[in-house]
Amino acid sequence: MNLAETKAYKLADGRWVVDLSVAQELDRQLTEANEHLAHLQSQQRLLTCVYCGKEYPPGTPTSGVPALTEHIKTCEKHPMRALQKELDRLYQEHAEIADACVTIGSDESIPQYIRRIFKELCDERS
Repeated sequence: MNLAETKAYKLADGRWVVDLSVAQELDRQLTEANEHLAHLQSQQRLLTCVYCGKEYPPGTPTSGVPALTEHIKTCEKHPMRALQKELDRLYQEHAEIADACVTIGSDESIPQYIRRIFKELCDERS
């Protein structure tokens, strides 16, 4: 009796199966798994923004790269967006106060100016 008559087949990994369709399916699954493993091993690490999911090409360094720095500046989901908006607001507010001081012709710092005006108001009331 030969192997073809018994319908038993030896797979690439050394296992034996009896039915050809089972052998073919197991061989297909094994080949697919090996190909997937080879693909994963050949692929370099993929860099992804944890806040918005933007992906960078494989091999992109994880730090010190201008593309990442620029992305952080524009990523709407990054926590730095809220801080940057608040900083921008404070700069704008400071600029408006500084403009007001220039308008009234003061060379004093804002706290000095406020103290002086307050003192003048208090002196007027006395």
